[in-house]
Amino acid sequence: MKAVQPRRRFAFDAGGLVDRPKAETHVDLGQSLALAGRPDDALREFAEAMRLKPRWPIPMASAAMLLATHPDAASRNSSEAIKLARRAADLTSGKDSAVLEILAASYAAAGRFDEAVTAERKALDISAKADPKLAAEMEAALELYRRGLTRR
Repeated sequence: MKAVQPRRRFAFDAGGLVDRPKAETHVDLGQSLALAGRPDDALREFAEAMRLKPRWPIPMASAAMLLATHPDAASRNSSEAIKLARRAADLTSGKDSAVLEILAASYAAAGRFDEAVTAERKALDISAKADPKLAAEMEAALELYRRGLTRR
C-alpha cells in the first residue's frame, strides 16, 4: 500500500485508495510556506495548484503577490506577477478587491505607479463600504503608489 503523503488528499473509489492531489491543498500549503518565510517553496505549491486548476484565480493572485514582493530582490519578477494578477483579475471580472490590490502591487513592483494607483483605487471602491479597516489599509497603499513606492 502506498504511504500517505502529507501534501495530498486521498479518496476511495471502487478500486480502493486513490491518490488525488487537490489544488486547494497546494494553495493551503503555499500560503503556510509564505507565512513561514519560505517564498520559493510557496511559489512551487502555487504553481502546482495552477497546473491542477488553471482557471482558479487564488493561486495566481497568491503567486503574483510573492513575485512582486519577494524578500530577495533577485527573485522578484514583476512582469510575471503582472501577467498572473491580470489573469486573476480577468477571471474575477475585475470585481475582487484582493485581486485588484495584488495587481496594484504588481504594477508598483514594475515601476508602473499610475497603473498601480488605478488598480488600488478600483479595489478601494469595491471594499470601502464593506470594511472600513481594510479601506484604511488600501488608502495607505494608494499613498505609497502615489509617492512612487512599492510594498515589501
